[in-house]
Amino acid sequence: ADEPNCDVSSPEESFALHDIAPGEELTCNYNHFFETGFDFLGDRHLSEDSV
Repeated sequence: ADEPNCDVSSPEESFALHDIAPGEELTCNYNHFFETGFDFLGDRHLSEDSV
């Protein structure tokens, strides 16, 4: 996420970076899980038939 609301840098725990509203998606810096970074494909990976 460009503006994550959770910090997952510890293997033991994660914590909120700010108040998270009920129903709000929990997000983190997904690049944390990949040494070389990570690019989202978004809708580009969907075929015309699946949209």
